[in-house]
Amino acid sequence: MRLRENLILSRLEIPRLRRGSVIRKRLIKMLRENLVKRVILVKAGPGFGKTTLITQFLSQCRCRRVFFSFRKTDDEPREFLYYLAIGLSANGTELVCEHFEPLETIITVFLNELTQSTRGKILFVFDDYHTLTGDSPIHDVIDRLIIFSPPKIVFIIATRCEPNLSSFHSLRAKKELFIVTEEDLKFTPEEILSLFQRRISSSEVKRLAIETEGWITGIILSTAYDKKLLGAYHHSLQSNQVLSNYFAKEVFDPESNPVKDFLVRTSILTLLEPQLCNYVLKINNSKAILNKIYRKNVFLSRISDSCFRYHNLFANFLQSQLKNPKTLHLRAGMWYKRHGRLPEAIDHFLHGGYYHRAVKIISSVANEMAIMGQFDRLSAWINQIPDEFRKTYPQLNIHHARINLYKGDIDESEMIVKEVLRKKDLSARTLSLGYYLLALITARRHRLVQAKNLL
Repeated sequence: MRLRENLILSRLEIPRLRRGSVIRKRLIKMLRENLVKRVILVKAGPGFGKTTLITQFLSQCRCRRVFFSFRKTDDEPREFLYYLAIGLSANGTELVCEHFEPLETIITVFLNELTQSTRGKILFVFDDYHTLTGDSPIHDVIDRLIIFSPPKIVFIIATRCEPNLSSFHSLRAKKELFIVTEEDLKFTPEEILSLFQRRISSSEVKRLAIETEGWITGIILSTAYDKKLLGAYHHSLQSNQVLSNYFAKEVFDPESNPVKDFLVRTSILTLLEPQLCNYVLKINNSKAILNKIYRKNVFLSRISDSCFRYHNLFANFLQSQLKNPKTLHLRAGMWYKRHGRLPEAIDHFLHGGYYHRAVKIISSVANEMAIMGQFDRLSAWINQIPDEFRKTYPQLNIHHARINLYKGDIDESEMIVKEVLRKKDLSARTLSLGYYLLALITARRHRLVQAKNLL
């Protein structure tokens, strides 16, 4: 096979290891142990370290290898095979057919020469496989290679989404496919500690792990502006312009406008359920959109068969693109209330500024929550309601006083209760709760006779 003069040979070069990168020992071991499989798939969203892991693995692996990095413009099978032929030339494999011969002939010659010349294991490593279009004829060529190559050929594929390869069905059935998932690639607290050469505290490691969810690019970008690494980590990750630029360029901008609109408007939701999304956005195809986004690994995790959530940092980015979330929060709150999920309804009504709706629900559940000792959550809700609005709901203020008493702030509790009891036209229930609470406060001050008279 005569090689074309205009091929970019750098696409066959294995990327250099970055200085100071953390060696992923547990994952390298995982790859090494699965070289007995036909295909190793490394599948995760952008910036999770797929290429870095493979580069580290190849640097420690003695197997011969052919590395090829795909691009969006790759749609010519003959050219693709020429690249592989160049990569194999170091192994003594040289194909003899001309480029103008039928593709089937070229593939057959390639496979036959590969079978006859293979001595020892050879790795075909394909990076950025997701950049191939769904209808690219190269998919069929790779399917043929996977199915008919000699047993000592192993394929390692790095991609953001599931490859469009029909051979994967039989590979799964035969247990010849091993997948390194996004969950596997997430940095552990120990790896985060190693990344910063153990110069950060355990609390900083924990915070990074939680906010970035182990996403290595998020970890690096969110601390890149800090010369002392995490010495000034009090800065909010969601305000980091470097992260925002990354999300915009690598994830958000390439999407179609309908998907962008869906991503931004559903970012107000902690959990993405198809029926909820349909109601909030007034559409009927949320399930299909969510499944499509999930297959593309766009920072969307599956919680259950019909429930997803965005990565923390990606959700922050999307929310920064949202100009008017008020109506969306209203519809989300209405949906949750209708389905009896009152805490979620309260959260959305509060975020949207629909305080009267939130107060109505809070008042209906406050007694039960107080009995169950859920004072922190109740307090968090009440504190989100502006003072001028809160004053118009005497019973809500009684619950607020009860929380302060529970927390030991007797003076604040007493002040709130007395202010409520000075109001006119209070309901019998509010009066009863108010005097009962005032009696408890008085008893705490060891004025037992006075407390008894209040009951």
